[in-house]
Amino acid sequence: LLDGESVPGKPHEHLLEKIQNLPPRHRYRQSVRRFSKRLNRRQPPPPTSLELEKNAVAALLAGFPERLAQRRSSKTLQYKLQNGTGAHLSGNHGSANSAFIFAFNLGGIKAKEATIFEFITVKRDAVPFTESTKLFFNPQNGRVAHLVKMSFGALSTDERPQPLPDEPELIAKCLAEGIASQLETTFTFDTEYQQLWARLCFAREHGCHLPALLAPVPQSVPDKALIDLCYGRKSVKELRDIPLAKTYLGSLTYHESQALERYAPEHLELENGVKRRLTYTLDHGPVLSCRFEWLFGMSNSPTLNGHPIRLELLAPNMRPVQVTTDLPSFWASGYPQIRKDMRGRYPKHPWPEDPIKARPGTSRRKKTT
Repeated sequence: LLDGESVPGKPHEHLLEKIQNLPPRHRYRQSVRRFSKRLNRRQPPPPTSLELEKNAVAALLAGFPERLAQRRSSKTLQYKLQNGTGAHLSGNHGSANSAFIFAFNLGGIKAKEATIFEFITVKRDAVPFTESTKLFFNPQNGRVAHLVKMSFGALSTDERPQPLPDEPELIAKCLAEGIASQLETTFTFDTEYQQLWARLCFAREHGCHLPALLAPVPQSVPDKALIDLCYGRKSVKELRDIPLAKTYLGSLTYHESQALERYAPEHLELENGVKRRLTYTLDHGPVLSCRFEWLFGMSNSPTLNGHPIRLELLAPNMRPVQVTTDLPSFWASGYPQIRKDMRGRYPKHPWPEDPIKARPGTSRRKKTT
């Protein structure tokens, strides 16, 4: 049937009609007689059974799947072949309503688009479709979607939405891949998160190995921290409400929490017994911001893991008067001038002549002698 011999008369769009209208000397009929003789069987009568037509179409699709074509649109004679090549009918065959056809006579295969000269119609249920599912992130609504599609080579039917499968790992990975490039608009990187991020960076620099915290930068491939945050969730809306810092700290084991507190504590107890909260920065590490009177009694600069702590020294009006990592130098050169300038304006605050021998002033209303 595919040997290129033309059939006299108008083209037949159904396989039985095509076979029944073949001339006696057509190679198809000759092949039937030859195989019947080899099998010692009588020549079969002309086929009339629909079951035979179904089997014949199945055989054609098995041997020549690339000849199957699917109509691109109901308003055009444009088709797409099973191998992805475009094709069009040579004329108005009146079969534009047929979704699938099998091309017997196909020309211009090497051209950009082939031309179908002769064909038969094929019912949809005769196409050996393979069912496939697709899990993907829909950026329009910010949700993970699940679709089922029937495909045969490059041909496919419309995708149908399905409920999400009971596979939270796959859903989490799909959601993470969908938002990896837009983390700044998905999550809330608040001040508490920024502090934790700088704190972890300082701890890692000094040899503390802890689980990774989600980085506030776009990712080409989602890392484990992002996938873990997406686990059990299926939309961007669910991710926006996650308190990143609290979620991370809550996921640490007891030993990991202790290691973080040891390498990068939230509070630091100074050698004079005063305990103050630290602020962490990416550029300078830990920073201690306090009134300098709280540092009375200290002769050395405070350190953490051998790293000097940056001191932001505040005047009684809580305005910074000096930033340093060398406290002895401040006592020797900076403090005397500050004491001279501010002692009259803030008489209720302690102004000892020798701050190293004085007690720390933890209250602005208590003088330190």
